[in-house]
Amino acid sequence: MVATLPDDTAAAIGVGLADGWLAGLADDDTLADLSELTGLDLPDDAETLTGRSAALAVGPGIDPESLMEDADGTGVPVGLKVDGDADAIGRVVDRLGSPFESDSDGDVVVIGPDADYRQQLLDDGGLGDTNVYQRALPDSGDAAAVVFVDFDAGGWLDRLAGDDPEVADNVEPLEALGISAWIVDDTAHAVVRVTTD
Repeated sequence: MVATLPDDTAAAIGVGLADGWLAGLADDDTLADLSELTGLDLPDDAETLTGRSAALAVGPGIDPESLMEDADGTGVPVGLKVDGDADAIGRVVDRLGSPFESDSDGDVVVIGPDADYRQQLLDDGGLGDTNVYQRALPDSGDAAAVVFVDFDAGGWLDRLAGDDPEVADNVEPLEALGISAWIVDDTAHAVVRVTTD
């Protein structure tokens, strides 16, 4: 799913999910408390929302300093792209209410606060075909979970560094971060790569 994100994606986390994944992570009491807190029927609603696979994406226009100033999330390029039951996901999103909105195309659903960014995520954006992605995550097709960060996308890292020249010099060579994880014979494996310009 991460490979289908827009080719200028700044950061993403993607996972493939088995049935019952949340029930395996939390006990009944914890799920009951979370259900009361969120108004969701857990674990079922959470597993519906995340479908068979999901990718949380952050666009290149993200501005770390202005995130707290945007009350309704409009203009914040963040979204969750899900491969799952679109009708069922839509019903859960409707119960969540603002700022959560969704758009769908077939089995692909995008949830996020900004309508324009949701539409970008619905398309096959070709992130997986870019050199920066392939260098950071050459084995992503075999992974159960991936993390991708493009340090050059949209200048977000420069904005984060601010006016500190030492920090700016230290981060300037960075290109991307890629983490891929998978399980073989009940043993978890992970590879972390940092690429430079």
